[in-house]
Amino acid sequence: MTDADNKSDSDASLEAWTKHLVRNESIIVDLFHGQYKSTLVCSICSKVSVTFDPFMTLSLPIPGKKKKYSFFFIKYDIIEGYTNYSGSVNLRESETISDFRREVATKFNVPEGSFIVSVVSDNVFKKFLDQNSKVEELTNSEGVILLYEITSRLNPALPQKETSNKVDSNYCISDEWTKSVVYMVAPVRSQYSSFMQLKPNNIPRIMWMNKEWNLAQVHLEVFKFFRYAFSELYAMKKNYFKKLRDGEEQAQQEYLSKEEYETLTNEEAFKVTFPVLGEENWRQVLKKDDLDYTSMIYQLRIKSLTGYMESCYFCGDKRCEGCPLPFTSALTYGDMLKKIGVSSNNSYFGDNYSRGKKDFIIEVVWNSQVEKGFFAQFQKAVSFPGHSKDGETTS
Repeated sequence: MTDADNKSDSDASLEAWTKHLVRNESIIVDLFHGQYKSTLVCSICSKVSVTFDPFMTLSLPIPGKKKKYSFFFIKYDIIEGYTNYSGSVNLRESETISDFRREVATKFNVPEGSFIVSVVSDNVFKKFLDQNSKVEELTNSEGVILLYEITSRLNPALPQKETSNKVDSNYCISDEWTKSVVYMVAPVRSQYSSFMQLKPNNIPRIMWMNKEWNLAQVHLEVFKFFRYAFSELYAMKKNYFKKLRDGEEQAQQEYLSKEEYETLTNEEAFKVTFPVLGEENWRQVLKKDDLDYTSMIYQLRIKSLTGYMESCYFCGDKRCEGCPLPFTSALTYGDMLKKIGVSSNNSYFGDNYSRGKKDFIIEVVWNSQVEKGFFAQFQKAVSFPGHSKDGETTS
């Protein structure tokens, strides 16, 4: 092995090869030996060392066949004309999620850093994959590949591949923001008893939360996220949201029309949708499970994934299956992260056991009186514009 020092590559290579031939000159060397160039950079002093080493064998991977990876692209904003997209790309299992992103970006004109790559099974996240992960991880866990769009308002971008790891870099978004897993659940009657159990009833969502938002504002932001979908309720039932007089629910139960509801500000619509919820009574209200849909179309809970017989981070109960999300301006989203002992939600990038264990997860518990047809809009998917059902470009 010869260090190049300040020699040119050709001079250093020739010197190293000459030294090798002193003891190894033969027809075998002529036919089967070669030379590596190795470059090392000291992480402390940044000195660069270049060496030229001989080799007789060179290991090269045999490219496998490309496989088809089908996925759904979940749009962030639930607005008029909302729909998700379906697509597919062809890759080898040995390729990385970085390659997967590049294929999606090239084929469907979606910025590489504008989405989170995940695997979902039974409406529950199995894993998030960073760009250094292998494509084969997409199929190692049974589930559906879902790509979650990140709101463009936060200007997301991929970090340098060398600095990306299992602890995601938050897509170059300011540290004041963090992603938050939001599960949608609904009461389902148990197969073996008359009791109702809460089960995920739709694909989960990923919202982006500002750590400075107080928890009353988090309630409002979740409502704003889903608000447009509530207009669909009017196609199923005329009377849904009651009119208020001077901020109070009217006894004669007059109802807002769809047009009247859509003209309300977000704050006014929130009050109409949750007329019984306030900072003084949230503890009592959010524990009730018998409220009429006109009083509480859903409740927000903090999901605890600490593990079997491990204390909930929020209430300390080892049997906790979820705590009501406080409706208060005295606590912030960042305060809740501190209760878990983290500064950002990243655990779904971790290993199997730790996934979700250190995240501030929110559950939207839908009122049992909401029609099942209401939820179909969240899972609706069509082909990307300009592509056929199988993902091929159309003329």
